Amino acid sequence: MTTPAKSTQGANSGDAQLEKVKLIAPHKHAGKKLQKDDEIEVNPVEKEFLLQHKKIAGTPQNAAAAAKE
Repeated sequence: MTTPAKSTQGANSGDAQLEKVKLIAPHKHAGKKLQKDDEIEVNPVEKEFLLQHKKIAGTPQNAAAAAKE
């Protein structure tokens, strides 16, 4: 008798936090090479990474918070 892995529950709960973003530069995501204007769904941590590396439009939250101080 086997039981399902508990990690599947965590993956499902994270789906609610996914956000669709549009790339402004080529990027490799989940093993796929993507081009400018492709859209992907990312979690908040991935979005921050993409912002910091100028792969999507916007201002990184860490930089914005530091600028306010």
